[in-house]
Amino acid sequence: MKHLFLLMLLFIYNISFSQNSGSLSGKITIESKTAQPVTVELLKTKFKTQTDSLGNYKIENIANGDYRIQIGCLGLKTITKNISVKENETLILDFELKENEN
Repeated sequence: MKHLFLLMLLFIYNISFSQNSGSLSGKITIESKTAQPVTVELLKTKFKTQTDSLGNYKIENIANGDYRIQIGCLGLKTITKNISVKENETLILDFELKENEN
C-alpha cells in the first residue's frame, strides 16, 4: 500500500510538471524568396533551431514566461521581438526577413 501511494504521488507530480510548458512555431519568408536556412532563437536560453526547406520552424517544451525571440540569417536584417509563452499553448509567429541594406 505504501508503494502504491508513492507511485501515485510520482505519477501526479509528473503530469502536473509536464503541463507547464508551451511551444512556438511559424513560417519565415524572405523578401528575395531565396531558400536559405534561417536561425530562430530564444535569447538567453538553450532554445535554438533552423527553418526547414519550406521556412517552417518549431520549438517545443518551453517553460511559461516572457522571452525575446531573434530571427536571423546572413545578409538579412535580424528581427528581435518580445513574446509570452503560455501553458499548453502553441504561439504561432510568422516573420518576413528583408535584405540588409549595408
